[in-house]
Amino acid sequence: MIRDMGCAGKAGIDRRIHPRCMMLSGVAKCSAGGRVVSGYAMNLSRGGIFIATSEDIAIGDIFNVEFSLPGDRGLVYTCEAQVVWKRGYRPDQNFIAGVGLKFLNLPKEDADTIDRWVEQELSKGNEAGE
Repeated sequence: MIRDMGCAGKAGIDRRIHPRCMMLSGVAKCSAGGRVVSGYAMNLSRGGIFIATSEDIAIGDIFNVEFSLPGDRGLVYTCEAQVVWKRGYRPDQNFIAGVGLKFLNLPKEDADTIDRWVEQELSKGNEAGE
């Protein structure tokens, strides 16, 4: 599922298999080879995360990503993730610039915690939006 979404929004078929919901959790950090990219975690599932950023990141790049769930009081989730799609900023579009990351080695315990958090948020009507 590697795709460049450009600026026009969703490209092709949405192949996500895990439920996801919106979140806004401060800054998420991605690092690789001394490069650090920061952005806002905007939506999440056990399979991946969307990070709003205007940084130039290539599809296929692999990063160590760090993020927290809202209300987790300092608990940081860390794993490797690969950029599977990106969307650049354009003032004539109503979409947030950023990248979709697929988790590569998120520990099962953390994935299960994310599942529970997503279920709880979805039960409150918090859907993923885009």
